[in-house]
Amino acid sequence: MNSAALTANQTSLAAPSRYSTSSVDDANAIMRCQVRDHEGDDLRYRVVDVEAEYRYGGDHGINPFIRPVVTIDGAASPHFIREVQPLVSGTHTVNMQVLYGAADAPPGLQTNGLRVEMAEQNGAGFLFSECHLAKAWRRENARAIEVSALDDGRGEEEKGRPSIPVTVTLPGGHTETHLTPFTLAVTQGATLTLQAPMSRTGHESEIRKLREWYASGVGSSPGASKLNLTVAQDTAVVAAYVALDHAAYMPVISR
Repeated sequence: MNSAALTANQTSLAAPSRYSTSSVDDANAIMRCQVRDHEGDDLRYRVVDVEAEYRYGGDHGINPFIRPVVTIDGAASPHFIREVQPLVSGTHTVNMQVLYGAADAPPGLQTNGLRVEMAEQNGAGFLFSECHLAKAWRRENARAIEVSALDDGRGEEEKGRPSIPVTVTLPGGHTETHLTPFTLAVTQGATLTLQAPMSRTGHESEIRKLREWYASGVGSSPGASKLNLTVAQDTAVVAAYVALDHAAYMPVISR
């Protein structure tokens, strides 16, 4: 992609390939748009390809162009660099790329829309097509942490996946609370603290106690409500709960 053809003001979104049909005026139309993710553990979070088929009647001044725009609930996101292509009279197919790469982009972002716009030289759009797609984006230096909770019973049939509040303390002391399961994108190498309730009420008012934390690639941390974790790679973290009667259960020993 030619970096000179990129601007950083708006956004474009992607996911599995889907199609969208635009509104049409007498001379101009965006007949089709298709969005494709890249393969690979890095590029698939940062780059998407957008293909659009359009018809342009040559009626919007000099240097009009077509561009992809990533949106969140219909509003353009500022965290993307997108390729633009000049509009040429007639019917054409163009290929453009979108990069999650603006300097102020957070480690991760969830978007839920992509539109392809025809615009005039001053940037004013005059025709667009919606692509209803959703995507989780991530910076090149970011990693994902997936947090969930587990109820442990005596047998596999007794296990469950409860929703519990987990407080995350980020570098710099910022805290935020999420209900499990959830996923966060954080800068690679960042150290986090996760804190879950020591006990919770389960099925039929059964009291369950936090037994231990499990973290992939790290191991387990028994008996504490807090887990300190340095995120060097994508990591799955589980807070495991056990019913108090199970925790206190002791088999009869005979001699």
